[in-house]
Amino acid sequence: MERDKRYTLVKPLMSTGHIRNFQDLFKFIPKSVIARDLGMNNTRFSKLIQNVDDFILRDLFRLAELFEIDDLALLNLVHQQYLADKKSKKKVK
Repeated sequence: MERDKRYTLVKPLMSTGHIRNFQDLFKFIPKSVIARDLGMNNTRFSKLIQNVDDFILRDLFRLAELFEIDDLALLNLVHQQYLADKKSKKKVK
């Protein structure tokens, strides 16, 4: 199966600041495409996106490989998302 060409957008969009956290990725590449390429159920992947702290490192490293970015760069995106989610959950309480 041919790799989706939109994956190549991630690295330049990160460097220009258009992608700042994990959820920003899905403005450019559909969740369903990424879930399929990971071999993951779309519903499960959507739940992981909403709760990034439930991801396992192996899946995050596979994502970094798909996006052709450094593992730490992806982990940083996930961390930014985690902090944003944590902050928004605090406001709800």
